[in-house]
Amino acid sequence: MSTVTRRRFALAVLGLLAATAALLAVACGDDDTATATAAARATSAAGSKADAPRVIRIGVVQSLTGAAAVYGKTVVEGIELAAKQLNAESAATGMQVELTVVDDESAATGAATAFEDLIHGDVDAIIGPTLSQAAPEAHRLAQEASIPVLGATTTAQGITDVGDFVFRVALPESVVVPATLARVAKDTPLDGAVLVLDSTDAFSRSSAAAMRSGLTAAGGSLLAEIDVATADIDEALGGLAAEQVEVFLVSPLVETSAPVVRAIRTAGFEQPIVGGNGFNTPDIAQLAGTAIEGAYVGAAWNPAVDTEASRAFVQAFSEEYGRAPDLFAAQGYTSVYLAVDAARRASTGTPASLRDALAATRGLDTPLGNLSISGRREAQHASVTQQYRNGQLVVVP
Repeated sequence: MSTVTRRRFALAVLGLLAATAALLAVACGDDDTATATAAARATSAAGSKADAPRVIRIGVVQSLTGAAAVYGKTVVEGIELAAKQLNAESAATGMQVELTVVDDESAATGAATAFEDLIHGDVDAIIGPTLSQAAPEAHRLAQEASIPVLGATTTAQGITDVGDFVFRVALPESVVVPATLARVAKDTPLDGAVLVLDSTDAFSRSSAAAMRSGLTAAGGSLLAEIDVATADIDEALGGLAAEQVEVFLVSPLVETSAPVVRAIRTAGFEQPIVGGNGFNTPDIAQLAGTAIEGAYVGAAWNPAVDTEASRAFVQAFSEEYGRAPDLFAAQGYTSVYLAVDAARRASTGTPASLRDALAATRGLDTPLGNLSISGRREAQHASVTQQYRNGQLVVVP
C-alpha cells in the first residue's frame, strides 16, 4: 500500500504501579503484610482496568496528496481536533478515540487500497474517502466487511446505496443546490442559465443534475451546457450571446472550476455565478482571484453559523490551527462526534450494533446543527447560502 501519512492518537496506558508495589512489599516486609498489600493492589488495578475508557478505533481515508488535497487536509484537521478533545475528556465520558489516517491520493484505487488496509487492521469505523468518485469501490469493501463508513464530504447521488453500513454526514448536492438556487432567484433571474460541468467526474455530474432540477424548481431555464471534458471553455463562451445569459452554474471541483470562473469574467460576462460544493474552500479565491467575487454557493455550514456548538468549534479550531475552519473541517469534526456518540449508545461493541446506533441518531447537537440520520442513512440538518465577498464566504440571509 502506498501510504503517505499515518498518524495515531495513542491510547491511555494503564499503570503497573500496583504490581511493582506488591513485589516491593514481598521483598521488604513480612509475609502477611506483603500478601495483604499485594491483594489490595491487585484489587485496585482490576478496578482501574474496569474503569478504563472504551476505545473506538476510527480509520480515516482522505486526500492528503493530489487534486483533492485542498479538501482532504482540512477534513483531517477537523477529525484530529475532535479526537484530541474527546481524548482529553475520556475520563469523564468513558470513550477514547484512536485514529489511523491514510492518504487516498485523490484516486479511487488509492481509496480502495486504504480501505483494504484499514479493514485488515481491525478498525471499528472508517471516515472517507474525500471524493465521491473514489467512494463506490471503497465503500463496497467496507460493506462486505460489515464496517460502518461515514462519508464526511461525498455529496454525489447514490453514496448510501452501496449498503446499510454506509452513512453520509455531508449534505448531498441534491439537497443543497436546489435550496441555493431558490435563494439566488430572489436576487437575480435564472432564465438563460449556462451550465458548466465535467462529465468525467462523478461529483460534477451529480452537482450538474442537482443544478438542472433546482433550476426548474426555481422557475429558471437552461440556455446551454458546456462540458469542459470535451469542449474548450474559451471557445464555448465565445459562442454565447451575452444578452441571453442570465446566470452561470459551475459544477466541477475547484481545480477545474477556478479557471472556468476566470474564463467567464475574462470573456466579459458579468452575470452571477453559482457554484457547486467544490466552491466551498478558500482556495478557490486564491486560484480564481477577483473573478470569484459575488459567486454564490450553498453549503452544509458556514463559520458564521450562530449556535453554541458552532461558535465553540470555530474558536477551538482557530486556536489549534491559527485560522478559521471551512466546511470540510466542520464535516470531519462532526463525523468523529457522530461516531463516538453512536458508540456510547451501542448495545454491544460489534460493528452491527454501531451501525444500528448510527442509524438511530436523532437531534445530535453539532457545529452543523441539530443532526439526525434519515432512513436512507443520510444526515439531515439545515443548509446555508453563501456569497464570496472580498474573497470570503459570507452567509446570505
